[in-house]
Amino acid sequence: MYFWNIEALKRRIGSNLLNETDRFIYAFINIIFGVIAFEFFYVFMPENPSIYDRLTSLLNILIVAVGTYLAYKANGAAKGEDFLGRFFSLSFVVTIRFSVLLMPVLIVLSIFESLLSGYGEGFTSNLLQVLVFAFWTILLYANIIKHIIQVRAT
Repeated sequence: MYFWNIEALKRRIGSNLLNETDRFIYAFINIIFGVIAFEFFYVFMPENPSIYDRLTSLLNILIVAVGTYLAYKANGAAKGEDFLGRFFSLSFVVTIRFSVLLMPVLIVLSIFESLLSGYGEGFTSNLLQVLVFAFWTILLYANIIKHIIQVRAT
């Protein structure tokens, strides 16, 4: 794994010497750095991030890390074929499909929160949001993994 020597990395890529594990590691690190950076700014940008903001960020990082790793394992890990091609293309379509399903959930959560807004801070509403989005992300990754397994079986 190269962290600084781009020329050596380009030679390995040009010689087709990066195996599935090497490619997975580079992709995994990129994905994790991206989600950590996103969550870092999400939590530290509000003036007073709540415990629920922090919990959402932590769960998102964990679910993305574990989900990506499990998708790699479902593809056969080091013995698998074209993990990145399968993962990113399947993730794209699954995410679009799940986003459409998320819209009614967001509407229901908005109605629920507006009904509770007269009762103080809305502890249940914030916790409910954390749980709904964590569950949604887990289902998203489970669906991606299901499709990777199906592609691998063909």
